[in-house]
Amino acid sequence: MQRLRDEVHRYAVTTHRNARSGRLRRSVLEEIPGIGKTRAAQLIVKFGSVHRIAMLSPEELSSVPGLGVGKTLAKKIVDHLKGESEG
Repeated sequence: MQRLRDEVHRYAVTTHRNARSGRLRRSVLEEIPGIGKTRAAQLIVKFGSVHRIAMLSPEELSSVPGLGVGKTLAKKIVDHLKGESEG
């Protein structure tokens, strides 16, 4: 009985750790439609942090050359980061 209990506990702990580490590897930016790993990484490299990106206006974000972020996507990013995402 004890071996069965230990195995169930081991499985539960391992599953939880794997799920948690998967969540930690994803950026908040990747939750936004239109933002993948590459673009999220470019934004972090350019601005330093998600907090700094959230402080920008959509116009400032879309005017940065080389990122390929248009006005619509910039608005989605800023709204999502400020918690005003509509869906």
